[in-house]
Amino acid sequence: FLTVHLRKIQEVEASGFVWDYSKLDMSDSEWAAQRKSTPKKRRKASASADGPPPKRRGFGMVRVSDELSEIIGVKQETRGQVVKLIWQYIHEHELQNPEQKREILCDATLERLFGRKTVTMFNMNKHLQKHLFKAEDDQNGAGNTKVEEPVLKSELSASDIPEISADSP
Repeated sequence: FLTVHLRKIQEVEASGFVWDYSKLDMSDSEWAAQRKSTPKKRRKASASADGPPPKRRGFGMVRVSDELSEIIGVKQETRGQVVKLIWQYIHEHELQNPEQKREILCDATLERLFGRKTVTMFNMNKHLQKHLFKAEDDQNGAGNTKVEEPVLKSELSASDIPEISADSP
């Protein structure tokens, strides 16, 4: 055991390392004083007075649809707060499935909002997305306009599909 350690010490010394034997004679109080004298690294302040402000993280404020604002009682809020308010509504009305807590049993109000009788907690955010809009849209006068959903091929009739001839480029 000792021979292995002595061999390692010899390898370290051979590489040019010089042992500082003066530190071996220091008392505990001297060691403590030396540790206190070394400056500690400080974390940078989040926003310095002369520098640019830090970048904001998250989604910021979103505008809420009229249907959703009837449930949660706000017209504009952060996305996280909207989800918290929906969960508050779910807990107040005891809409969580007692056997499977991940499932939400929608009452008439939530069924109008989500378009289904049951929603899982994971799918709830997907359904909420239809009712959240950028806050800047309201300043531009866009109102609660929604993006049109894509039409499925099965919903198209023959008259809706344009004919393509062989002569057209």
